[in-house]
Amino acid sequence: MKNRILKAGPAYDTSAIEAGFLVFCHTDLEPDIRDVEGFVPTAKYAQRSVINEYEVGSVERFRFICSPELASYADSGEAISGTDLFSTTGTNADVYPLIVCGADATFDVALKGSKSFNMSVIPHTQKDKSDILGQRGYVGAIFWSAALVTNNGWMAVGEVARTAL
Repeated sequence: MKNRILKAGPAYDTSAIEAGFLVFCHTDLEPDIRDVEGFVPTAKYAQRSVINEYEVGSVERFRFICSPELASYADSGEAISGTDLFSTTGTNADVYPLIVCGADATFDVALKGSKSFNMSVIPHTQKDKSDILGQRGYVGAIFWSAALVTNNGWMAVGEVARTAL
């Protein structure tokens, strides 16, 4: 499992969430995921403990994280005639990847240790020759990190189509 169990709390209409696998998918799939029987939205998580702000909810032992980064494969599915599936050109269904991760399948490694993050802030109130009235602020960061796939056997990719809205 990739995360821990979230127990039910005293708050009204909340749910305990199973420890489960993370599923990364495109944001276009969110309406279809929400329609799956047994779906629990993050708003009903008892402890409001989400993986990140992109997690939309869970179904049984799967927690769904949506991102626009996981683009579809346009028109690479079956013919859509007589179905309610989405297609870019109207002929074949667009196919979306679902990336499922088990425990310790991936890591994020800070390459320079705990001090790998260097942040700079110039407040909007600071006046200088490039901003005489002090109307603009800037924030910048330099960091070193790497994503590492530790075991491909603990990951899987499913491919699905979505319904047309």
